[in-house]
Amino acid sequence: HFTLPRLNAWYNTDERVAWRIDDEGGSGVKGYNWAWDRDPGGVPPAYRQSEGSTSLAEAGVGVHMICVRAWDGRGNEVFLSKSWLGYDPFPPTRPQPAKEMHGALNDVPQSEINDPRFVWGEATDLVSGVAGYEVYWGSNPQGTASNWTEAPAYDPGPVKPGVYYLRARARDVAGNVSPWETLFVFRYE
Repeated sequence: HFTLPRLNAWYNTDERVAWRIDDEGGSGVKGYNWAWDRDPGGVPPAYRQSEGSTSLAEAGVGVHMICVRAWDGRGNEVFLSKSWLGYDPFPPTRPQPAKEMHGALNDVPQSEINDPRFVWGEATDLVSGVAGYEVYWGSNPQGTASNWTEAPAYDPGPVKPGVYYLRARARDVAGNVSPWETLFVFRYE
């Protein structure tokens, strides 16, 4: 029996992976071998007990599968493996500066464009991949929010005269986030 975090998922913190072996035939548990990402091999069992555990950090960064081979007192064996678990403790890179698609320039006052649309350079994440971006749009130069977009683009709609800050942070599939970054200062007068 495995005690696992949710399978087929990414984690950004170390998670405990445990197992318990029961023998329903009555001869008792002789022991087990275990390994990450491969069959742990055969007799004799390296661990002469019925329980064991490890952690995602021990497996290392990336996608892994836990594998256990167990024996009972009569020499019967069973091989079990579970679907993948991903471990990514690293944040993605910051999103790159934005460009306003109608020609407004960053932090330059203008009076012609009141319905901005932005695109920016994608963040990167070499382990679990970038899931998307949390976006802030408003008058606070240090603002944060949870507006979500999977694409490196944002269309806030028409604005009234004022100064607006487009800020974003990247989130990877494991839930790590980059620092908030001001991508564009939009000035409409």
